Amino acid sequence: MKILRRPGCQPRAGLRSLTALTALALTLVFVAAACTTSGSVGAGGLADIGRRPHTTVGALIFSPPRDATEVSPKDPVMVATKYSDAHLTRVTLTRDGGEAIAGSLTAEGFIAAGSLQPDARYTVTATASLPADSSSSGSSSPSSPGGLNEQTVTVSFATAMTPKIVSVSPTVVGPGDAAIVTLDRPAKEVKVDGPATAQLGPGGATISLYPQGYRPGGSFPVSMSVTSMAGVTGEPQSTRFAAKGGPTLTTSFNDGDRNLGVASPLIVGTGQPPADPADFATHFSVTADVAPAVPPSTPPAAPVTVSGTTQPNPCSQYSVPVVTTLGVSATWLSPTRLQFKPMTPDGYWPPNATITVAGNVEGLFTQDGSAYGAPLHRAFSTGDKRVIDVDLSSQTLTACRSGVLANQFPVSTGVRGKETHTGSYYIYQRISDAEMKSSESEFAPDYYDVKHVPWTQYFHNGEALHGAYWHNNFGHPMSHGCVNISTPTRNASWPGAAPNAEYLWSFDNVGDPVIVHGTTP
Repeated sequence: MKILRRPGCQPRAGLRSLTALTALALTLVFVAAACTTSGSVGAGGLADIGRRPHTTVGALIFSPPRDATEVSPKDPVMVATKYSDAHLTRVTLTRDGGEAIAGSLTAEGFIAAGSLQPDARYTVTATASLPADSSSSGSSSPSSPGGLNEQTVTVSFATAMTPKIVSVSPTVVGPGDAAIVTLDRPAKEVKVDGPATAQLGPGGATISLYPQGYRPGGSFPVSMSVTSMAGVTGEPQSTRFAAKGGPTLTTSFNDGDRNLGVASPLIVGTGQPPADPADFATHFSVTADVAPAVPPSTPPAAPVTVSGTTQPNPCSQYSVPVVTTLGVSATWLSPTRLQFKPMTPDGYWPPNATITVAGNVEGLFTQDGSAYGAPLHRAFSTGDKRVIDVDLSSQTLTACRSGVLANQFPVSTGVRGKETHTGSYYIYQRISDAEMKSSESEFAPDYYDVKHVPWTQYFHNGEALHGAYWHNNFGHPMSHGCVNISTPTRNASWPGAAPNAEYLWSFDNVGDPVIVHGTTP
């Protein structure tokens, strides 16, 4: 490298003495810094800077040049001074993010070799001291008491870009199939670490990954080192794919179920715990397609009289709210059961609506590394808003439809000590001819085993709405916790009993809310 003396700048005797002393002092600093040498750049060293692409700013020379791109990570970073009476005093080299890169600062200049990484941007800041009469460009500080100026310059450059993974599709493959990795730019070569073999596609824009040791539901995590067409290899990139046969999703309803109650649960079974439950839940959407409201086809029923008292009509509190936008909440009931609930004013699904749940889980994994297969897409439809109101205090059941009284009649709930539990429930199972058997020993005083219980609709554990042909004392507590309803079915003792259990069976469906309140008399 040819060192120039600035034109018309012959040092005076005193200045030459000062410059010599300064150069000696800085040389000691440069030699001390030389212990951080990071690599070799060949025989020419800093002397090659003029023959490499470079930027000159005032008294400073930088290579790679300012704003250079696609710089080879093998290239050295060099800074030198243009003039013999200008001296580097400080150089920093940093990678985006603030990571400092070591280099060697000597009397000849600064050099860092073999320290760069691909796909990165670097910043070089250099400061040089110059005689006070210097007129070089760049950022300069005022003269120091010793008669020197300082020039500080910052330049940046970017190293070569290497191919990056854009997508993997499919993420679940069958025997003999490949997962196709799409890159953002062509690759010259790829090396894979993991249970898969890799094959570059035409033009190098894709990579086919074939599983080694295929097993149904198996997971195949791999790390790929991809080399660009320019021969630069990037940092290892991780991805994974899986074999078919992993867990499948289930729902608490059958696809296409119709006329379900507005309290129907929407629970997705995952088969195995997802690797990231919180992220897994975000891959689902629940929508409602609501049909126009239809007025009741029958006039409201009249309230019933029980024990000489006309009962109140509770149905107005179960009217249908206006829902313009359906929001849902997601809650994990267990590691494998995800429930979605409607965030509506009454907490129920809109009536006369098609409720659709969709889960795009392809490519998501379980905790043991298996992959979920096909996405989920299922729907059910609700009927009218049918609500069963059970008042323990008056021993009355009221059937409400869309906030209107549909029917009301006396019932028999649990006796004291075996009271029917209060709360908000829903019908979860219907059996037209059930057997009810107590959990106690057959020798216990309260043991029972009743067969052929008609029109049974379970709403809370073992508590159910059902016909009772073994007594005719409705309006008074009589049961072990169920809600007894009059029925002529199998009723030899009272064949003319009111067919209230039959009515309720035809009125209700799975998912209808059951509200139990009051105090057992």
